[in-house]
Amino acid sequence: MLLDEHYGVSSSIADTMKINAGDGRPGGNGAYEKPSPVVGPHEGAVYSVVGSSSLISGGALNHAAMKVSLNILGSMLLDIDGNRLEAQFIDNLGAIRDSFVILKGMTGPHTILATAGSGGTITPSGTRVAPTNGVETFTLAPDALYGISDVLVDGVSRGALTSWTFTNVQANHTIEARFALAAPVIKSIRDVPSDQGGALAVEFRRSSRESPAAAPAVVYYEAYRATQSMLMGGLP
Repeated sequence: MLLDEHYGVSSSIADTMKINAGDGRPGGNGAYEKPSPVVGPHEGAVYSVVGSSSLISGGALNHAAMKVSLNILGSMLLDIDGNRLEAQFIDNLGAIRDSFVILKGMTGPHTILATAGSGGTITPSGTRVAPTNGVETFTLAPDALYGISDVLVDGVSRGALTSWTFTNVQANHTIEARFALAAPVIKSIRDVPSDQGGALAVEFRRSSRESPAAAPAVVYYEAYRATQSMLMGGLP
């Protein structure tokens, strides 16, 4: 994690000292970012201790300043390219067991505004803060009797999707979920006695997602005066 202004014992670390409590991975919570291209005050530091290059001796592995703690033989590899530093912990078999990236001179974080029209929800909703190179996933769910009609990403239609993922975030974004009433789904049809009008009583499921065997909490009825031939041809 990226910490600032902590100078005491590990038990004194507070959440207010954590500039970024994520994992620092572009494919995870996003890289650690610092605004200044060179050195700037109160932009945080990542503390990494590699004490298992020749010997492992266990321990609690729960230091508050460490996002990841491993009791594994290995070494750290640092790759610095311009404003980007990537650190990798490589075990004695050559596998990468942990990594993080620090980016300097970044203008992030960025915001993603997620909204939903009537008839459903988008999760998460509202304004989300995403780090540069971060990943954010949004899930859509229609209410009963509704379906997803469209998803607008930065104002561009993407179709009736159930989810959308922003990857490698480099700018602000918007996502809007739109819903529409779904076509009614017939659950059952029964005759109404002639002395009651000679109609057909049609029971609809609450939504196309409800299984035919489900016991609906709310039941919708609509009576149609129709002949069998009309039924075969489709209800009006």
